[in-house]
Amino acid sequence: MFVGETCRNKHMYGGSPSQMIDSEKPKRILMFAASTLVLAGLVYFAGVEKIIDAALQADPVLFSIAVAMGSLPVLVFTFTWFRVLRKVGIDVDYRETFSLWMAGGFLNSVTPLGNAGGEPFMAYVVSRAQDVEYEKAFSAILSADLINIFPPMTFVAGGLVYVAFFGSVNSLLVQVAYLVGLALVLGSGLLYLLWYNSDALGSFLSKAIRGVTDRSARLEKYGEKAEEKIDGMTEALSRVGDDPVYLVKTAVIVHATFVFEVMALALVLASLGVETDLTPLYFVLPLADLGNNLPVPGGAGAYEGAMTASLTLFVPGISVATAVTAAVLYRMIVYWFRVPFQYAFFNRVDV
Repeated sequence: MFVGETCRNKHMYGGSPSQMIDSEKPKRILMFAASTLVLAGLVYFAGVEKIIDAALQADPVLFSIAVAMGSLPVLVFTFTWFRVLRKVGIDVDYRETFSLWMAGGFLNSVTPLGNAGGEPFMAYVVSRAQDVEYEKAFSAILSADLINIFPPMTFVAGGLVYVAFFGSVNSLLVQVAYLVGLALVLGSGLLYLLWYNSDALGSFLSKAIRGVTDRSARLEKYGEKAEEKIDGMTEALSRVGDDPVYLVKTAVIVHATFVFEVMALALVLASLGVETDLTPLYFVLPLADLGNNLPVPGGAGAYEGAMTASLTLFVPGISVATAVTAAVLYRMIVYWFRVPFQYAFFNRVDV
């Protein structure tokens, strides 16, 4: 639901469109000013000169193809949102979902923990724009993000199998294998708990809340509201998990995102004169993503550092200087190029 649509809907219940626009104007001006300030901060963190210097070192044709390839995951991430939002009962089309993903992505890009922990902010955008319960939107966004973590683990596992049969397994790869195994166990357990045993989770949380609120009459009303929110969230999560085939189809298609990202990184390296197999890049990207969890806006600097280290570890013969350049260029494609567009969509969506 965007600004014009909001005006039309509220006009049905009283108030003219002009009155609605006037009442919304201060809020939208404040939102625009705040988001512009955030964008300016991101530009400062990015280091524009560093990005320009890196871009000038790349072959323009190969880099252009890399930009196109690195843009395609957005369409697949939107598809995941579309499937899950529809599953929990939020009536959106693909075009609306794309706008919501871009707008939510802007908030996700500036969360205190890099790109981690942005689900509550993205759910806020969806709930406000679509006029739905927050807990329903949060359940959908959380489910989509959980689905999105499986492609990297799938390819890392495949890469480990390939290396085991056709290469040599060193201690670093063994440690990566342990991490992937642990992530798969924890991720699968979390998915089972959220999608197939959400009632038990909700019951546990409700009992924990009652254990606190029952001690004070003043807190009882807040406890009741919290329990209502939990019930709404567990109901939405159950709806996501009630059709495993639907989820499997979604998860299979989402694997295309990792393919596009690997191809984009390979093209970036090729534009810098570095030839490499695709298999090492299966390990580089998930390890680089760890940098997104550090407490800096959008993982700025931390992601590039993690990717530089990963490239020097897994890509034979690459120099540190080239690895730094490749990391900056890849980050430009999959992150910095998107932020201005996300900013524009954020200021278009009625939140």
